[in-house]
Amino acid sequence: LESLRCGKELFYAAESLSHYLSLRGNGMSCLLYDVIDFLRQLVGDVMLELHELIIKTFKSNDAHRFKTLSNAFLKLLRYLDRLLLSHPAWSMNTFLPKKEISGRDYEKHLSQTGMLFTKWHSASPALHSYASRQYGGMIGTLYYSRWKLWFDSL
Repeated sequence: LESLRCGKELFYAAESLSHYLSLRGNGMSCLLYDVIDFLRQLVGDVMLELHELIIKTFKSNDAHRFKTLSNAFLKLLRYLDRLLLSHPAWSMNTFLPKKEISGRDYEKHLSQTGMLFTKWHSASPALHSYASRQYGGMIGTLYYSRWKLWFDSL
């Protein structure tokens, strides 16, 4: 994983900066957003390379290495989810209905939020999950579960 090796020091530096900025408070929110976006992209690039390596490993019938690499992939998903949840702009929780809404209004709002995050268009059920949004809370639940199920099925 060349991206992981080359970006390791940069990754740790950006992660430290992200932690430092989060401790500083709201005045650093814009810069923190950009650092998180950078880390999100870096992790995503590493995951693309890792995915290619997982496929090659699967085709070579190396079960032990496949398990090791797929677990590393799932661990990166968990990390990415925690990272994105650390800023309101990257967190799905920001868009979920507030506790003050109750009953049918809450269920309707929740359903509409779910469609916004997972569908391209409400009239097209064939495009479910086409939107592929990267928000904290969504990666650690919906996407993590799907990837784990896929790895376990191989």
